[in-house]
Amino acid sequence: MDAERVCMRPHTIDKKEIQVCLYYECLDDDLHAVEFLNLTNGTEDTVGKLKLPGPVVVKDLKPPILKFLMKNEKHKQMFERNMSDINGIARWPSCVDMYLIIECTVKDEDKNSGVVLKDWSIKVADKVHSFAAGIEVAEFNTIQEAWDRVIMGLQARAVDNPEDVSVSLEKEKYNIMVAGPKAAVEKLKKTVLNIIAKVETQVELEKQKVTEKKPMKTYEMTLLIETQFKQDIEEKYHGLSFDLNLKDMRAIFVGQADVVQKAVVQMHEKLKSFVSISMPMSKAAKDLLFAKENTDYIMQKMKSQKVIGVWDVDGTEEVHMFARDKREVQEVIQLVRDCLVEKDIKLDDVMVKNVQEEQWSQLVQRILKKHKQKVVIETKMMRVFIVAMDDVFQGVFDEIKIYLEKYNIQGLFLALEPVKVKFIQTYKMEDIKTLEKRFENSHVKLSIIDYGEQKGIKINGTEDGCNAVKTELTKLAKIIITKEHVIVEKAGLRKLLQSSRGKSQLSSVELKYRCFLVMMDSGTSNSLHLEGVSGGNSSGSEEDTGQSDEKMDKCAASVNVERIKDSVVQGEFVTQRTFSAVLDGYTPLSSSDDMSASSSSDVSIVHGICRYTLPQSVVLEIVQGDITMETTDVIVNSVLSNLNLIQGQVSKAILTAGGSSIQQECQNKT
Repeated sequence: MDAERVCMRPHTIDKKEIQVCLYYECLDDDLHAVEFLNLTNGTEDTVGKLKLPGPVVVKDLKPPILKFLMKNEKHKQMFERNMSDINGIARWPSCVDMYLIIECTVKDEDKNSGVVLKDWSIKVADKVHSFAAGIEVAEFNTIQEAWDRVIMGLQARAVDNPEDVSVSLEKEKYNIMVAGPKAAVEKLKKTVLNIIAKVETQVELEKQKVTEKKPMKTYEMTLLIETQFKQDIEEKYHGLSFDLNLKDMRAIFVGQADVVQKAVVQMHEKLKSFVSISMPMSKAAKDLLFAKENTDYIMQKMKSQKVIGVWDVDGTEEVHMFARDKREVQEVIQLVRDCLVEKDIKLDDVMVKNVQEEQWSQLVQRILKKHKQKVVIETKMMRVFIVAMDDVFQGVFDEIKIYLEKYNIQGLFLALEPVKVKFIQTYKMEDIKTLEKRFENSHVKLSIIDYGEQKGIKINGTEDGCNAVKTELTKLAKIIITKEHVIVEKAGLRKLLQSSRGKSQLSSVELKYRCFLVMMDSGTSNSLHLEGVSGGNSSGSEEDTGQSDEKMDKCAASVNVERIKDSVVQGEFVTQRTFSAVLDGYTPLSSSDDMSASSSSDVSIVHGICRYTLPQSVVLEIVQGDITMETTDVIVNSVLSNLNLIQGQVSKAILTAGGSSIQQECQNKT
């Protein structure tokens, strides 16, 4: 070139040699230099500096195209090869909001660098624009009301070869931009336009829609749900939306005004078509019926039987049942009755007292906790009212029945001979009280019946208590001995025994021997019939003494009766003076005769008994006889230090009469 030849010639200005170089306007002053050969006289004796062009910042590349290039690896590599062909390299931004930068890749050793660098920036711009021209960009705009649904529609729509296109969104402007090869963009363009058109049409229709809310009752909403009214009405009227707001108790219609009005009318006609029957029901049963868990349980049963029904209350004592026809409503009523089981238990006086005890409260609380919202137990006046769901009723009823039967009061009667009844009244009432105390948890009460044709003991209490006490009373009756004795009557003896003084003395004998004496008319004038009744050890103790002890008690009672007879015959109940008079030929006594001993001394001896009257009317008696046959509170006897009763004669006799339990008690004390 001419310019290059000029530069190769030497040049001087003001006698100073200067160097002349080529200047390219495309290069900036601040570009870094690169060495090039300065040929002087055909030799490489001068080296010059050439500035490289700065990076080209591509600012006019559309963001959708940049996004597509960054996303599509195939087109990205093609673009980078195009840049490499003109000694450039692409520096991709980290996001589409930044710019693509192309840097020069000229090497220092490239001798044609000057030629390469000439118009390099222009070449880069041309290459970028040329490549971008092969990428199609489609831009779509929609209205604000449709934006969200359009985006949802795009996300739900499957796109063939999604890597061939990229989609950019400008929410501020409600724009959608698609970039990629023309064929792919054209295909996706149709899809986007269809979605936008459909959504915008819906939005326009919705602007013309009305919303109507109708107040509903719970049972009405349930009927509509169970009969699938929503599905039917929305299928019948296209574009209508129907919902039930259970919280606000509203039926909500959304759609064209005329369609909404038709749907509302159809809903009311549907509700009027249901048949209703009122069903009496207690408050307790209502509480269970309207508990959600129980409602679901009954609904599930109806579903299994292919029955549709609901219920409602209006403040009365009745529940209104609804179903599709009369037959079905009867089935609903029967099913509800089967699920809600009621039981009214009447209580007697004792049972009323028992349901006021802490044990009853604990039982009820335990049942209610175990079967939460499935059981109601009410205790009022003389009854217990139970309402429970059928799946738990039997178990609840059995628990309550067992508790109440435990305290169910019954009555038994133990018939006894009149003289035994009198004997028990006189000497065994402590035993009766002891039995009542022992069985108070069984609510046992004993009553002596000594009037009327049948005499005996009436037993009231629980079944177990009555049976146990009757057994104890039978044992007591067995050891009470009744025996009739015929006494050869002495002159005046009958009259004496029938007099007040004679009766008083007989009472003394009865008290002494814990017996009961009854004079009977013998029908003859020379004999006196005396019926004696006597008992052995008490039967009211908590430990059963066993068969051997019962025999011993009978033996002791029999001996007592014999001794009573002897006492009467031998005149123990009269003074020594009267007794002698009877033996010698009885002389009647006057009413002033003293029935006590005639001696002024405090000591008297009657039939081998020595009585000594101490101060304060305390009487000391000494009796000669069998110590084991005496009726007394305590027997005192000396024994060896080891308390072995067999080693002494008297102690052995006591052991024989009283039983082995006496020795066992002694061993426990050692």
